[in-house]
Amino acid sequence: MQTTLDDSVLRFERAKRRLDALDADVGAFLSEAQEHLLTVKADLQGDSYDARWFCERVPDPNVWWPLDISEVLFHLRSCLDFMASGFGGKGFPIFKTCKRYHAKLANGTPRPQTGGYLTQGMHRLLAEAVEAEQPYNVYPEEPHRDPLVLLDRFRNWDAHADFHAIRAALIVNAYDIIQGEFTGVKFRTMKPGPLNEGMQVARFTGKLVRPAPPEVTVRLKSTLTIAFADRGPARGELVSPILTDIYNRVSGVGERLRDAWRQTL
Repeated sequence: MQTTLDDSVLRFERAKRRLDALDADVGAFLSEAQEHLLTVKADLQGDSYDARWFCERVPDPNVWWPLDISEVLFHLRSCLDFMASGFGGKGFPIFKTCKRYHAKLANGTPRPQTGGYLTQGMHRLLAEAVEAEQPYNVYPEEPHRDPLVLLDRFRNWDAHADFHAIRAALIVNAYDIIQGEFTGVKFRTMKPGPLNEGMQVARFTGKLVRPAPPEVTVRLKSTLTIAFADRGPARGELVSPILTDIYNRVSGVGERLRDAWRQTL
């Protein structure tokens, strides 16, 4: 039992180290790639100002990052399975409905790979803790939004396709008015996600309150990052928030199971 639990902790620690390293690598690379990323087309007609920002070029993500993503997800899923095995089970189930979790065969025994099957051999308190962490209990209104469901989908997808295709993405945070004073300002941005060359990422419009200064300047505040490409379980979503949510969810499951285990001593 202890060896399997140690393996679970080791997997979790490896996932954390790889996630931290990935975030650092992405930050260092993209801080340089952001230079000359956008072009702005500004137009001043009378007191009406209209500025649009476009993606001039799309930087290529590091070819090793998909492998890093795969490693993070693999270690997190393995962490759950090793933990469940260490507590006497056969693996950690992830189900969106109670009916499927407790599905049985015609003879009344748990159907293979269901929750009842995988938690056989666990102490009652531990088995109850596993079921309490199921998506249909944690997210009863929208179980499909549980990060555990996404983790499970990643594993199933990875067996058949390369879902780790990633692309540079942009988060438009805000704007700074460097010169000029405006009223009736409208600021529209793209949804954070993958970039395409030539796409418009933001638009600022407004009317000058006073006569235009020699140069009207509005600066865009944005952050370059990476997103999953247009296929797979998290298509178009930013990579870092997805991995962080899954990591935190797995951490919470671990805490609950350890608390249940202490009650069995």
